Amino acid sequence: MDKNVLDTLAFIEENDIRFIKLQFTDLFGHNRSLSVSYPAFENALKGGLYFKVSEVPGFGSSSTELVLVPEPGSLLLLPFRPHPGGVARVICEVKTPEGELFKGDPRQILKEAQKKAHEQGYEFCFGAKIEFYLFEQDENGEPTTRPVDSAGYYDVSPLDKGEDTRREIILTLDEMGISVNSSHHEAGTGQHEIEIKCTDPVECADQIQTFKTVVKTIAGRNGLHATFMPKPLDTQPGSGMHVMVTAFKDGKNAFTKDGELSKTALNFAGGIFKNLPLLSAIFNPTVNSYKRLEDSFSGELTWRPGSDDAAIRAPHTQREGLLLLRTPDGAANPYLLFALMLIFGLEGIDEGADPEGIRITLPKDLDEALKLLRGADLPLPEEGLKAYISEKQKEYERYRRTVHDWELREYLKRY
Repeated sequence: MDKNVLDTLAFIEENDIRFIKLQFTDLFGHNRSLSVSYPAFENALKGGLYFKVSEVPGFGSSSTELVLVPEPGSLLLLPFRPHPGGVARVICEVKTPEGELFKGDPRQILKEAQKKAHEQGYEFCFGAKIEFYLFEQDENGEPTTRPVDSAGYYDVSPLDKGEDTRREIILTLDEMGISVNSSHHEAGTGQHEIEIKCTDPVECADQIQTFKTVVKTIAGRNGLHATFMPKPLDTQPGSGMHVMVTAFKDGKNAFTKDGELSKTALNFAGGIFKNLPLLSAIFNPTVNSYKRLEDSFSGELTWRPGSDDAAIRAPHTQREGLLLLRTPDGAANPYLLFALMLIFGLEGIDEGADPEGIRITLPKDLDEALKLLRGADLPLPEEGLKAYISEKQKEYERYRRTVHDWELREYLKRY
């Protein structure tokens, strides 16, 4: 038996783990899982576990079955669940009944993009600065929009009333092997940021999915509601998921040369920057996303890597060869986000795309973003892309037809 499998089974027994969540991510970035007992998990390691995909948008028709195949090395104990009789999660590959990798699995799409990078000699490293709000819950445990504090940027306790929750989140992440570089109170009241250390793209996307679960779970245990909603308060800053990326080739940082961003870095950034309007429907996938973009990235955007509010920055010193993409938000599917960054960044390197002189304007709403996506030749599985556009268009239509509080305040008495 494979050593990874043997080590995983031994870990389960040593830690008295009784339930294992077989986890995968749907097309829209939502965690999905099937919970199995230890004996069933052993069987899944041998032959996978069949599941129906009728309620998983973009994964197939109502009659389709797919197979979850656990990756033993991804098993993590969930420290916030009861012990003994603990719970762990393992990330799964999604395969067809014939044993083929399912091309519509977002994680597999990222793996394919990473494979192309490897073929060109690049090793990429991704990290993320993820912003979120902590709100109070009401007497029934339902989320409100009352921030946990009225603190601001870099404020500390006692103004920062979310500091202990944030610390508990970071300790839990550390216990699960997810490294955090830094954390702080953000500019919005009740808003926070935690930075996940750069690592392999697939591993980083896995960590982001786990991060979201941990943040929401720990917040809930402290009587709070955590949200990655891009713009939950119209009077406060929006929340983004800023993606850090650098690349190595032949053991050297390919994004820096002589203390400046290298041509490779500029071309990689150029490939992404010029395509940001096209990619917005995936990088910013909700109706609410565009209310954040309106605040931060409205009007014509140009290449300004030294500016704090640029769409793509070169933070710290350019000697580090680190790029920071600031337009995505926490509603984005990290696997699709990273895959498209790699695909269009590599395309930019191949074409010698120079971001200087490029001028773009981001879509004003989700409807406009979907129109751009619909007419594009995007390197994603056709069936999955059609499903994505279809479901997101329905989402926009639900929003368009809904009577909102603003309309009632504006028109109810006047007309």
